[in-house]
Amino acid sequence: TLGGRTLGEPLNATFDSVANPSGTIVFTAKASLGNANYFAPRITNQTSVDLLLGVNMGLASEIRCNCTAPANTSNVAFGYYRYYSNSNVHAYLAGTNYTGGYSYFGWDAASPSGTISGVDSNTGLVSLTFAKAPAPSGGSGSGGSGTTSGAPSSTYFLDYYGTMAKGAAHTEGFTLSARTTLVFRFTSDYAAQAAIMNSSQGAVFRNNQSFSAIDLFDSRYGTHFVTLAAGSYVVGVRNASASPNRARYEVDYEVDFPGLKRIDAQSYSGTVSANGGWATQGFSIQQGIRYWVDGCNSGLDVYLIDEKELSNFTGNRQFQYHSDYSGVDSKDLPGGYEVKLPPGNYYFAFRNHSPTPGTFTMTVDRWR
Repeated sequence: TLGGRTLGEPLNATFDSVANPSGTIVFTAKASLGNANYFAPRITNQTSVDLLLGVNMGLASEIRCNCTAPANTSNVAFGYYRYYSNSNVHAYLAGTNYTGGYSYFGWDAASPSGTISGVDSNTGLVSLTFAKAPAPSGGSGSGGSGTTSGAPSSTYFLDYYGTMAKGAAHTEGFTLSARTTLVFRFTSDYAAQAAIMNSSQGAVFRNNQSFSAIDLFDSRYGTHFVTLAAGSYVVGVRNASASPNRARYEVDYEVDFPGLKRIDAQSYSGTVSANGGWATQGFSIQQGIRYWVDGCNSGLDVYLIDEKELSNFTGNRQFQYHSDYSGVDSKDLPGGYEVKLPPGNYYFAFRNHSPTPGTFTMTVDRWR
C-alpha cells in the first residue's frame, strides 16, 4: 500500500472446504489464479533520480500506480500485476505524469519481441534494475548502465538467507538489460549447492534434478565474479545435507569509485567452529588508498577490531571493536561498506555461538 492506497491488482482465491479436518492442513498459494498469471516486479534504481513506475503500459491491462522507486534504492516492491508474454514495466522521471521519455523492460513498440522472463513460477517475483535514467523528453530505451558520481556505486542486487530443511530449495529470477559483471557470494553450514543459471533451469533445480549452471558452488563456499550477457537468469540454493542447513547467498554489482582505479581485490573465506569458535582475517589500511569491503556469512557475530585487541578477542576476554562495521548474528557482514579508519593494522573477527559450524566469505577492494 501507499498512503493507504493498494498498489497493483488484488489477488483473491478460495480453497475447497475440508470435511472433518484434523491436524495441520497445508494450502499452497501461487502467483497463478485459474488461467490468470501474475508477477511482482522488484525494482532496483541505480540512477540518481526518482523513477515513476507503470506496468503493462500501452496494453489493455495498463496500470499507472503513481508510485516511485527512489534514487539509489534496491528491491522496491509495488504490488502484483497481470503477467503476459508482452508484459512490460516502464520507468519515467518522477513528476512527469507518465509523459516524456522512459526506460523499460519487456514489450515496447520499439521492441515488439521483448518479454519479461525469469519470473519465479511460485511467488511471481522478478528483479529488474534500472541503471540509466530516462531522457527528460522523447524517446525510450531499455535499462542501461551507469554509476553514481562522487561516491562508491551502489552494489546491492539480490540476497537470501534461511535455515533449509533436507531437500529444500529456493530460487529467484532476475533480468539484466546489459552485459554485467556480478559478485556471487555463498556460505552455508553444511553441504549445499548454489548456482546462477539460465531461467530455463529454475524448475529442475527446485525439483532436485540435474541442472546446467553458469556459475556453481557445489558443496563449497566463497566468492566468484561472474560476467553475464543481457538476459534472464535464476539464482538458487538447495540443501545437499540431511541436516537443517543455514545458507546465505548474495548477488551484488561490482563496486566502482568514479575517477579512481582498482589496485586489487582480495577474497578470503573460512570456517568457524561451533559453540564459541572463532576466526580472524587481518588487513592493513594505507594512506591515500580507499577500501571497500563486502561479504556474508551463515550466521556469525562479526567485528572489526584494532590489532591491539586481537589477543583479547582470541582469549575470549572483553575487547573493543568498531561498531559501525560490526554486528551480532549479522549474515550480511562484513560489508558492504567503505572502511574509513586511520592507517594501521586491523582484523575482521568472527565468532560462532551456534551448535553447528559456520562459514564466511569476504572481499577487500583497494582503490586509488
